[in-house]
Amino acid sequence: VKRSLKACQGALLLVDSTQGVQAQTFANFSCAKESGLVVIPCLTKLDLPASDPDMVLKQLEVSFGFHEDQVIWTSAKTGEGVDEIFEKIVNEIPCPPNEKANNNEDEGCRGIIIDSWHDTYRGVICLVSIHEGRIRVGDAITTSSLSTAKGKDNTYEVQEVGILTPTPLKTNSIGQGQVGYVVSGIKSGKDAKVGDIIGSGKKIIKSLAVEAESQPNSKPVLFASVYPTDSEDLEELRRSLDKLLLNDASVTVQVESSGALGQGFRCGFLGKLHMEVFFQRLEDEHDASTISTAPSVPYFAILKNGERVVAEKASELPDKITGKVPFSHLTL
Repeated sequence: VKRSLKACQGALLLVDSTQGVQAQTFANFSCAKESGLVVIPCLTKLDLPASDPDMVLKQLEVSFGFHEDQVIWTSAKTGEGVDEIFEKIVNEIPCPPNEKANNNEDEGCRGIIIDSWHDTYRGVICLVSIHEGRIRVGDAITTSSLSTAKGKDNTYEVQEVGILTPTPLKTNSIGQGQVGYVVSGIKSGKDAKVGDIIGSGKKIIKSLAVEAESQPNSKPVLFASVYPTDSEDLEELRRSLDKLLLNDASVTVQVESSGALGQGFRCGFLGKLHMEVFFQRLEDEHDASTISTAPSVPYFAILKNGERVVAEKASELPDKITGKVPFSHLTL
């Protein structure tokens, strides 16, 4: 969520009028405020019989300080409130940043990857919001992830740029304040994650490596393994996971081998719901036939010699320990 919010100037806080404010509502609101975004609160599903807008309005005022006249009442089914949402987006959310209005475009460009998807023939296509300069066909570009990768060519040549109208419209370049797509032949989704900074020009490319090192990475707290039902589908499963990682950089994946299930992948998630949604997407979007193991949390153990170790699975713990306790960091 934090990586996605980096590319935004505002956010819609959607609150289900049948369920009210929930834990993820607090979490997402906090992330948006920390990123300095304008937040527009919206009540959803007002057409349902179980809707209780009065109760939810009180929760929004107590929890976040939103007054009743600030909240938009909406229903995707009936279309209620949709026009008002667009009007508020135009009037209240600021324009994209214009930090260097008089900058020299020849010095390069800097932008943020909003979205990315995989094309069989052209590789990873990035949707980019340009914050500084201009990106053109033929430019050498890199991303935050590429700048820290070892043993790789850290730059790619831009093959095509354009804007979505909503169909792709090829242009010669995209400049500051614009959002457009960039095709550069990047093959792996790990090299172009949502929220990554993308840039061209020698000075900007050098600065990306320093900035990327200082960026905090999300740490998985829940682990589960996934295996193909047919061992011959391992490479297909690998490709499917890579495509899903384009839109979810918080998931970690590493190769694993099991005596009973063969080769598979050990995945790390931010929580149980995160894991369930990821595996469901794997099945729905890529028609993958898989076997997944029960989730587990990391174990912290103290050896008899005083050494402290952390294991992702209980089977990885050594025999001679004083104790083993699953741990979790919580915010109440």
